[in-house]
Amino acid sequence: MTKAHSFKNAQFVKSAATAKGYPKLVDKHGKPTTCEDCQGTGFVGRIGIFEIIAINDQLRTVITQSESLPEIARQFRGAKMLYLQEQALRRVIDGTTAINEMVKVFSASKRRKRQRPDQKT
Repeated sequence: MTKAHSFKNAQFVKSAATAKGYPKLVDKHGKPTTCEDCQGTGFVGRIGIFEIIAINDQLRTVITQSESLPEIARQFRGAKMLYLQEQALRRVIDGTTAINEMVKVFSASKRRKRQRPDQKT
């Protein structure tokens, strides 16, 4: 997932275009210039989104003794584990990335799953 790189405040953009020491955001004709950092995409760099859970003794027991994945998943959720989509949504809420970037990444992962050949069971 890529990090959002944008100016959220339109007033700041207008003042930055004329202030000394700030990069020009518009050319002399008033057209937007391409940002050197993001090349006009609005994003720069990458961030990782992970599903992480601290394994305690209770979860360790569930993992080793449970016979079903739904039971393990239920215990993990009870231990406050967030799904990958929930972690990504937190990044959207705090302004680190954009919702359209989140949707693009998760849509691409669904397409890859559909394109895999059937596995033998």
